[in-house]
Amino acid sequence: MTLTGKNVTPSTCFNWVHLDFKGMVPSEPRLNEWLERIKKQGFSAIVLEYEDRLPWETLPCAFRERFDRPAWNRIWRFCEDLGLEIIPLIQTFGHLEWLLKHKQWAHLRCAGHLNLLCPEHPEVRPLLTAWIEEVARLHPQSQYVHVGLDEVYHTGACEDC
Repeated sequence: MTLTGKNVTPSTCFNWVHLDFKGMVPSEPRLNEWLERIKKQGFSAIVLEYEDRLPWETLPCAFRERFDRPAWNRIWRFCEDLGLEIIPLIQTFGHLEWLLKHKQWAHLRCAGHLNLLCPEHPEVRPLLTAWIEEVARLHPQSQYVHVGLDEVYHTGACEDC
């Protein structure tokens, strides 16, 4: 199998660590300490799951304060200086409570489920395309973008899909 120009076999192991910013988020200096420790432990990349901790242009009104864009830029540069590749992770259908709890986005729920986008809603594909494009612009050095797609148990539960 070939993945982005690399030969990948079933025994290929990616030495990545996942940081999920859903819950407790450290201060910037503490995060930098973690990143240094991660690199010293031999990890080559970090999978950053931002959720609502990054002020998305594509998803206004869903930002929960912690790191503003300049802070994220410093963090990304710090990772680059350490030699840690960044793999951005965005949840594209499930795990979207942080977005779909807002009145502005609630109409995109699948069968009213707070965590799930309806894949057949006419606004969803353009929204996801714009969001993925934003992620790609923010991470031009990244070889990969993780788009989630797990735990979408209720897909197909609404009249549209």
